[in-house]
Amino acid sequence: MGIKQLSISAMLMMLLPIFSLGQKAYEAIPYKGMMGHSEVRLIFADGYIGASSITLLKSNRKIKFLPDVGYVDSSKTLKFYRPLPTGTNSPDYFTLINLTEYYDKLPKSIEGSYFKDGKISKVKFFKQ
Repeated sequence: MGIKQLSISAMLMMLLPIFSLGQKAYEAIPYKGMMGHSEVRLIFADGYIGASSITLLKSNRKIKFLPDVGYVDSSKTLKFYRPLPTGTNSPDYFTLINLTEYYDKLPKSIEGSYFKDGKISKVKFFKQ
């Protein structure tokens, strides 16, 4: 590595912290709910709903579900799938209902359903 390449590398390394100073465009708000005997957690990303996630705590396992798209559709719903190693979505998923893209005041609760093996389980998340 020559002096010129070393100088360029050193300058880039000094500039990296500047690139990480950008502000987050959303606030992550925790919600919790129960589905049978399993706890379910929602991290609701107010301001960019596509950064939200749902975690199902089942038998000492954490199963994470992510939104299929980064926005609420016209029916005011958003689906959350479990990403699989194959790059496809899981057959089980959550659907949250009656959502809006942005809130002036966040709701105290958010409702939805969990779909697995032809069965539907209702879930209600409460703001923490």
